[in-house]
Formats: sequence, structure tokens, C-alpha cells
Amino acid sequence: MDLWIKTQKENKLLKVNYIEISKTTIYSINSLYNESVELGTYSNEERTKEVLNEIENLIKLTYTNNIVSTIPIYHMPKE
Repeated sequence: MDLWIKTQKENKLLKVNYIEISKTTIYSINSLYNESVELGTYSNEERTKEVLNEIENLIKLTYTNNIVSTIPIYHMPKE
């Protein structure tokens, strides 16, 4: 499945395969190129986990409804 995420700063649109959180920041990790890109930063760890759960729910919704013809794009919330 292709998942695209627009960064919180709205300056990048990335095809994402792996997402990681570190305290208050969410990163897209590209192991092939050994690089990470900051997707968004939030005020506390709880909010960071909420945003990660929103991304997970988008993925589940896409698979559950077999929406294969559409490409999900998640926009990182400002806060």
C-alpha cells in the first residue's frame, strides 16, 4: 500500500514506509538511504501518540474498505 504524508511544515510530501516517534516528534525513516525526515512535532508525547494513531487508523480504513484505487494522503496536524 502507498501512504503519502504531507509534513507539518507543508514543505514535503513523502511516500512513507516506516514511521517512528521520539518523544514529541514523528519521523519517516528510509532505511534504504539511512535517513529520517521530520513529519511533525507536538507539545507532548500523548499528542504525538494520538497523531500516530490517526495515521494507523487511516491505514486500517484503507485496507478495511479495500480502497485500492485511491492513495491515502495524511496531512500532519499543526498541533
